[in-house]
Amino acid sequence: MPFALILSIALVVAGSAFLYRNLALLNDESKLDRFLRQHRHGKREVIKHGLVKAKERIRTGYLKVGIAVSTGLLVIGMLNLAKLAPTILW
Repeated sequence: MPFALILSIALVVAGSAFLYRNLALLNDESKLDRFLRQHRHGKREVIKHGLVKAKERIRTGYLKVGIAVSTGLLVIGMLNLAKLAPTILW
């Protein structure tokens, strides 16, 4: 049971962090520019497609998939915590 509890909390924390990061990149132009300049995946996209096309591809594709995955992690972790709640509280 402690492993399931730790795993559930880790899923909630990871899902929240990734969701926050992806939403911040989606909404803030300066954070997206910094991401494209500093991270290797961003640099690769800029080299392959150019800055404008890379921003468009990241906004329409990668960030939306990231938001879906992080929401999934968050929901799975919360459901597991809800399942474990009766055993923890008693």
